[in-house]
Amino acid sequence: MRVHARLAVRLHVEHHGSGPPVVLTHGGGSSSGTWREQVTALATSHRVTVWDLPGHGRSERPDDPSAYTRDAVLAHLDAIVEEAGAGGPVALVGHSLGGYLSLALAIVRPELVRTIVAVATGPGFRDEESRRNWNDGIVAWGAGLGLPAHVAAVAAQPDALVIDRLGEITAPVLVVVGSRDRRFHAATGYFERKLGARALVVDGAGHHVHETHAAEINAAILHHIVL
Repeated sequence: MRVHARLAVRLHVEHHGSGPPVVLTHGGGSSSGTWREQVTALATSHRVTVWDLPGHGRSERPDDPSAYTRDAVLAHLDAIVEEAGAGGPVALVGHSLGGYLSLALAIVRPELVRTIVAVATGPGFRDEESRRNWNDGIVAWGAGLGLPAHVAAVAAQPDALVIDRLGEITAPVLVVVGSRDRRFHAATGYFERKLGARALVVDGAGHHVHETHAAEINAAILHHIVL
């Protein structure tokens, strides 16, 4: 556990290996444990940092809803990336919400981001009604995972930051999606068109493609982050 001075929330953060820095961010309702296969593969040549979002895994679960806003969580990621990279740019890998946060950081702090791998990730919603429908479903989604409503709100979409400013991202992007994870297929095509992103569609995989098809995903991540 560590407390980032400017954030006042105790977060579980781990570092593995040595070499160029890479920071992995898990999705909502998950934990840093989702990356165990990636940590093993990447730490042979990189300094790998994994962490648990507020209210997840071994991180603190404060009662204050303000701890779970996108901007609050982005501030955590910002601090972790700055520490991991010693002020220089790092490679970011994120799954689902973690991918969205990685893209958001590349927009608001581009100097910290060298390259991105976004796994099963969407850019959010430009349309207010679509965003409202997504946010209305967050409580039920969280309840299904055993998350209190205020913790589940970590996945809420407050605005159109990422989708509106996606074109500002200059870091190379690899998007990964499972062939059965159809909810994110349109987003993958959008990233290809808007960012010139490389795309990997993994046959037979669902939303947790990095867990079920770890060897293929590890090879793709390594290839991308050393380019």
